[in-house]
Amino acid sequence: ANTRVLAFPDDASVGCLHGRTGPYPYEFHGRFKKEGGILEDTDNPGWDIIGAAKGEIAVSAEVTVLLEIQPEAGRDLSFLRRLAADDLDAIWLGNTFADDSQLVHLTHLSGLEWLDIQNNGAITDVGLARINDIANLVHLGMHWTRITDSTLEKMSDMERLQYLDIWGCEISETAVTQFKQGHPNCQVRTK
Repeated sequence: ANTRVLAFPDDASVGCLHGRTGPYPYEFHGRFKKEGGILEDTDNPGWDIIGAAKGEIAVSAEVTVLLEIQPEAGRDLSFLRRLAADDLDAIWLGNTFADDSQLVHLTHLSGLEWLDIQNNGAITDVGLARINDIANLVHLGMHWTRITDSTLEKMSDMERLQYLDIWGCEISETAVTQFKQGHPNCQVRTK
């Protein structure tokens, strides 16, 4: 069977790899807590834990792979540069210490379909502008980030988007309405 080899730092785990078979739509709820520790994996039916994101990991090409990044690893996402464009299908970056400067490390991941960066108050319009080129995104979770209308206005090229979560963001109803007009097949969560 075809496999892909994912390369992560050898010295420490940057998170947890999860796998599943089957295409989008799927859900995932992060297990890491910012204050340390791991929640039980009961909220993620259909996902199997592949293992720690450390060293080289071989994964079947047929498996949808999600990287759940640990909170502290969000401070330096440069390790993502070691991955090929289509190595990851999904990234959970919620509840991490990532900021705008770190999102540049995701831009080459053109195979990414699912990205959740929720609950990251250090992520603003500046950081989100860096991921607008990831054209394959079908799911983008940004709730409780510091984005504004400006981010929605710049997302016109994200034509594949089917789900957008902007709950808790400072975005006007006018910007949401305009976004929905340009993306009629996208479900937008505002509350």
